[in-house]
Amino acid sequence: MDTSTAHVIPSPFSISPHALNLRLGRSDAPLVLDVRREEKFAQSARFVATAQRCKPEDVSAFATSQPPR
Repeated sequence: MDTSTAHVIPSPFSISPHALNLRLGRSDAPLVLDVRREEKFAQSARFVATAQRCKPEDVSAFATSQPPR
């Protein structure tokens, strides 16, 4: 199945890499969580500068401890 022309429906919970880059460092920057497991994080040279690290199993607790955005 060719999905190269498939249309993506925007979601209020997603952002394009370009739009994210434009908002980093601004007051309206989204909260970005890096939920990669430790071994994958250690193996990668890539990261989002403002991302907060959070273990995948701790996402729910992290979300309830943060003020609404």
